[in-house]
Formats: sequence, structure tokens, C-alpha cells
Amino acid sequence: MEADTSTVIKAYEKKIGQIEQEKLLLAEKAEATGRPKATFEQMFELAIRFPASLWKVRETGRFDLQRLVLRLAFKDRLAYCRNERFRTPEVSFLFKTLNGESMPDCKMAETKSAIRHSGMFRQVPIL
Repeated sequence: MEADTSTVIKAYEKKIGQIEQEKLLLAEKAEATGRPKATFEQMFELAIRFPASLWKVRETGRFDLQRLVLRLAFKDRLAYCRNERFRTPEVSFLFKTLNGESMPDCKMAETKSAIRHSGMFRQVPIL
């Protein structure tokens, strides 16, 4: 009878050890959930740089990333009409902002390369 009791005690001790390890892991996870992974400035800079690097996604050739960009670019799925082909999709807020639809009175600054290609040679400040 004593052998049974010692095996039961060992099993209980083993189970208690596992539960304590799980408790420590959960406590560490609970501490990490309240803290942001990056500062606001870092996240803002990333959000601003992301639209400027969308062309890199095309160059990678990864289909999953290209699909992600399409989801970000358009509000809904692309509508297809048999006789007229793809319908004009509604663009997301991010790309409306980049296109300037949210700020109709503002104009884009011209760069020297844009002026050179358009045939005009007036002096324009570079931003």
C-alpha cells in the first residue's frame, strides 16, 4: 500500500510542477499584453513609409503579399461583369488620401524630374 501512495505522491508532485510552470508562463504573457511592442513614433513612421514601398511587394513576386495589397487598396472585392469586364472599384481611404481626393484644394509639388520629362524647364524647388 505504501508503494501506491508514493507513486500517487510523485504523480501529484509532477502535476503540481507542470501547473506552476504554466502559471509562470501565463503571468509573463499577462505582463506583456499591456505594453505596446513599439513606441507611437515608430508605429507612425512605419505607417507613413508603408504606402511608399508598395512597389517592392510587386517585385517580390509573392502572391500572398500582392493579395494583401489589393485588400488594402480596395474596399470590396473586384466586381466583374461578363460584358463589360472589371467594374471600377471603390478605393480605400488610404489610397484616396494619397490621390488627394480628401484634400481637393491642395496640389502636388513638382520635382525636377517631372518637369524635365514634361518638357518644361522652369525652376521648381525640390522637396
